[in-house]
Amino acid sequence: MKKRVFFLVPYPVGKAPSQRFRFEQYFKALSKEDIDYQVQSFMTDKGWETIYSNKRTLMIWYLYVGVLRRIIHLFFVFKYDYVFIHREAAPIGPPVFEWIVAKIFGKKIIYDFDDAIWLYDNNERRNIGTRLKWKSKVAKICSWSWKIVVGNDFLKDFAVQYNSNIIVVPTVVDTKYYHNPDLHKKVRANEITIGWTGTHSTLQYLNSISPLLSKLQKIPNVRILIIANQKPSFSFNFDFRFWKQDTEIEDLMEVDIGVMPLTKDTWS
Repeated sequence: MKKRVFFLVPYPVGKAPSQRFRFEQYFKALSKEDIDYQVQSFMTDKGWETIYSNKRTLMIWYLYVGVLRRIIHLFFVFKYDYVFIHREAAPIGPPVFEWIVAKIFGKKIIYDFDDAIWLYDNNERRNIGTRLKWKSKVAKICSWSWKIVVGNDFLKDFAVQYNSNIIVVPTVVDTKYYHNPDLHKKVRANEITIGWTGTHSTLQYLNSISPLLSKLQKIPNVRILIIANQKPSFSFNFDFRFWKQDTEIEDLMEVDIGVMPLTKDTWS
């Protein structure tokens, strides 16, 4: 009998790295296994765009739209055998939608997360709207889930306090057909490119090594490349690319040395 999976995810398909590399890249595999699925995001495409703007009124509007969308999605849950929830059904408030799915509809929840989403990062601690995120709901969703999928053992150690049915699936990329240097010619053969990629929310980590990057870019034939959705305001010379999905691989393949600075704290 054909199985059916209902994906309740935060972001539109093809937009967020966590979704693309956690499960979207496996959609073709589901189809080959004769598994029907449907994906419904909390955010619309326009709502996703407001994340990178400072238009608070618009952000509040699209949060309202997202909640309405989730209420509508509940009317379709009964058609599916499994409900796959990535991170949370809604970015604000208590886990009402998850409770309805598990306790009212009695559906098997597959809960997936790849960050320590029950913790606050340094930015969130200073944000007055942080309480609306209701971080304590992660433990509740874990306890209501049929199966939990996490990205590493640190996340598993948290989830196992509330549920023993856990699978560790590291976040991976396709190194054969997609992220494969052999499929791309090196454009700048005489240069060494030091590169970083991320979003506006992770640019803070790059600040910690900006003095070092400033020194490195003065070395002949050394180039700094930053790929993100927002251009940083560094005083040293660097190349910048706005992240685009259709050029993501070509841009990344220019990098010879990738850097990933992190702060020394539990969240990181």
